[in-house]
Amino acid sequence: MNTQRNFFIVLAIIMISGFSAYAVNTPDSGKLIVKVEQTDIHALQLQLANLLDLRTEVRISDTSGKLWYKEVVKKETGFGKKFNLTIIPEGNYILSVKNEADSYLQAFAKNETVVAFFQDEVEYEKTKQMARLVSGNAASSYPLMTKINTTEDQAITLQLANLLQEIATIKLNKMRGSCQWAQTVENETGMTKKFSMESTANGEYYFLVHHKSTIVMQFFTVEDGDVQLGKFQRLDLGRDVVKLTSK
Repeated sequence: MNTQRNFFIVLAIIMISGFSAYAVNTPDSGKLIVKVEQTDIHALQLQLANLLDLRTEVRISDTSGKLWYKEVVKKETGFGKKFNLTIIPEGNYILSVKNEADSYLQAFAKNETVVAFFQDEVEYEKTKQMARLVSGNAASSYPLMTKINTTEDQAITLQLANLLQEIATIKLNKMRGSCQWAQTVENETGMTKKFSMESTANGEYYFLVHHKSTIVMQFFTVEDGDVQLGKFQRLDLGRDVVKLTSK
């Protein structure tokens, strides 16, 4: 067991050195250390460290709620798995890793020729997008602008801009369930909608917005009506469909 622990300490150091562009928690912080990368056209390699012997669940599900893979890791400090994605159809998927200490989410898209990771949207980029919206200087070539905020009355506001009168689909999905709400927007340049979460069942949810070549996901949790926003991830097809390594 000591040999295995030492191995995963070394693995954690190696993984940290490979994440220079990303924020990575140190092993003694209780945070998961996750590395997921595309190893060939239709394969992903997942490496986990700092599991702390906790019961850890690994899942891959699609955005319709169908579960494609599930494995529970028990009494281990680390875990590795290679996923063959040839058996799953084209579409958008969510890889989730969760234990009682931490959780990790990564969305990805798969088509015939490539697997592409959604990218975490940093706060200053969202701020710059909305600044363009307010100033009215958003060019017609600029992609979808999205802003999602919580309010004091247990609600979420969703704002979209630069729709260019093109079709946009919006869904509110439960992480381990089906679509809770959906709407198609046509012939509009933008939209704003407020969602009350006061009577929403506790759990994990996400908004999915698809407009032209852009897909965004906003993850959040609801507990007794209170909303906690999680990761905001974005994929711009054509720009992001390259071989990527995340977190």
